[in-house]
Amino acid sequence: MSGIRTTAISMHWSICSQQALKVIAQLSARDANTLIARLDKVRVISHNFGYGVGDDMDSLLTRFVKD
Repeated sequence: MSGIRTTAISMHWSICSQQALKVIAQLSARDANTLIARLDKVRVISHNFGYGVGDDMDSLLTRFVKD
């Protein structure tokens, strides 16, 4: 796969995840925690995708989600 296509896939995934995290931030704590847990499962799976998607998910969750 070309470098440009790989970068596009990673950027698209990152933008979608950022949008999801911004919406989650507006929810009640209970609802937010439920969706964050689901997004964390996606984060773990995304390491199998390659193209830096897993690393991007790690970075996003670290920035947006405070323990």
